[in-house]
Amino acid sequence: MPLYHPGTNILVTQSFEDRLKTAEFDDALVDQIAWKNPRYDGSKLKAKKINEYHGFEQGLHQPIPGLQVGSFPVGLSGSFVAYEGDSTHPFGLSPIVSNKTTAIYIASTVIGGTEDSQFVTLKNHSYIGIDRILLINQDDDSVQILNKSVEGFDEFHRFVTNDLPTGGNFGIKLLDGTIQSNLNLKYKVKMNKGYLLNSFDFRFASSSGDKHLARNNTMYLYRSGSTTVRQYYTGSYNPNSQPSINNGKLKFRYAKNEVFAPFIVPTGSVTNKFVIEKTGPSFASSSIIENKFTKQYYSGSFGLILDNPNGTTDSQILKNSGYGSASKFISYNTLTFLKQNTENPNLSNQNKTELHITFFEGTKDFAKGFNDERSIGTFEVDSNLPGQTHNDSKDKGDQCNGFLPHVPELAFKGIDDNRFDPTFETYNEDIHHAYLESTASSGIDGCQSLGNSGFFPNAIGMSSDLIDEAEVYFQGGDLGPLGKSGDLSAQFPPQPLIPSGAMNVDNFYSGSMRYQLSFLDKDHTIITNLNKDTELFDGIGNKEIILIPDNLTQKIKSNLEFYLNKAGLIDSAPITKSPISTYNPGPQSPSNNNQAS
Repeated sequence: MPLYHPGTNILVTQSFEDRLKTAEFDDALVDQIAWKNPRYDGSKLKAKKINEYHGFEQGLHQPIPGLQVGSFPVGLSGSFVAYEGDSTHPFGLSPIVSNKTTAIYIASTVIGGTEDSQFVTLKNHSYIGIDRILLINQDDDSVQILNKSVEGFDEFHRFVTNDLPTGGNFGIKLLDGTIQSNLNLKYKVKMNKGYLLNSFDFRFASSSGDKHLARNNTMYLYRSGSTTVRQYYTGSYNPNSQPSINNGKLKFRYAKNEVFAPFIVPTGSVTNKFVIEKTGPSFASSSIIENKFTKQYYSGSFGLILDNPNGTTDSQILKNSGYGSASKFISYNTLTFLKQNTENPNLSNQNKTELHITFFEGTKDFAKGFNDERSIGTFEVDSNLPGQTHNDSKDKGDQCNGFLPHVPELAFKGIDDNRFDPTFETYNEDIHHAYLESTASSGIDGCQSLGNSGFFPNAIGMSSDLIDEAEVYFQGGDLGPLGKSGDLSAQFPPQPLIPSGAMNVDNFYSGSMRYQLSFLDKDHTIITNLNKDTELFDGIGNKEIILIPDNLTQKIKSNLEFYLNKAGLIDSAPITKSPISTYNPGPQSPSNNNQAS
């Protein structure tokens, strides 16, 4: 049925949508200030940091997505760019984005990073426990004190994490005026979630003269690469094994069994058979620590690990070694408890924990400039076993392997996430690892057994995995940070050291290899770069200390003692407040925009 315009005999030949196509936009409008300024130029504010103004900065800086501009310099990684500077606005060199607080934090506990063995060792750092929060009303100068024993945990902790964020700055003031100190003007918040309760303490001991691997390294912090599972299966090359690309998850290989493909050395001994001397590192100087978490799930002996690699079968020898005790405690007992704890719906947020690992007593900065947990060598551990590519239950070996994990390693939180990974460069290495497996025809219960000659002439052999081209951040063991190229020193002839130039300065470390596994005891506690021995050598006295957030309003900063006296924290203070400067430099010339605030 034809459609006519109302009151006419004119046919409707176009839809409403079609008639819109006749509209025309004048492109010249987009160049006019009245159009462009409110939509583009006037609404584009750019800031590098909250509460700080940053002008043009020559040099190279870590990128901030959406804020950095510029091209990548020739010959440098694309992860570094020059910063053009914050957008100017009517307030000149003032911060474009501000987040201010009116809270001051009161602490009564300062524990040096090497002072108490129940906590993870963090040299040149301290744990500071916050008990109360002083809230100030700037309109009427009234004050209110929140006590952690009265307030809800989550509500109180939200104040702490908002005003003392990881990587943020704060100041410290002693309330006891009789105490001498050498405090700095500012400190960094390295962590703000609680205390790190030491649970497993690995202290490296040379395997020289010990029944453990001494000719190669056994520990690797790495990511990526490709994994070939069972490249050799019970001593024979496995043509069905194929490499698969690993995800970018950060992992720590904490032990290794160095047995490879069949190879007869000139003396006639077989190199692909199990001997405890090819397993490392030595855990004889390491300890399992008793605390509120470990005593919930561990029924063995606390203290130094018993390293007694004896038995009538390879399985017994492996299980009774320090390697066996440590890998069972770390990969099974601890990760199982962690998973159950974090997934328990009946536990409050305060009672749920996290597992962390800290390298080199917190002395190595894995992410320079960020001042977060990585700056004290600390990473959060994933509750899942990383080596589940074997498709076995929890990657658990059979009776031949002493029911120990196929892959003795930990995976860390995050995948290809630059908030959790080290920021320095890696170098490529291969990592081989072997394990005992049962076969239909080998030994007792399908397991190879120790022969009288020690050469296992009738044994089938071991299975082994290969991680090819792993991106390694550091390695450790009897050879220190500089290991063998290709990780093949067990074969003949021995492999050379990693070629010079393959590693950079960040891949090295000083001193011996040490790491500590810890459970997070959630509390209103921050870890900071306060060296108590040299900066608070007389302690904090008979009164508390206060923590002054970097984003505390200027009005309160200028009248700090006035408000502390009003809250009853100090005995004397000015009766009146100091005036606050309202100086406004106004719009800056281009030359002034290059100045730092």
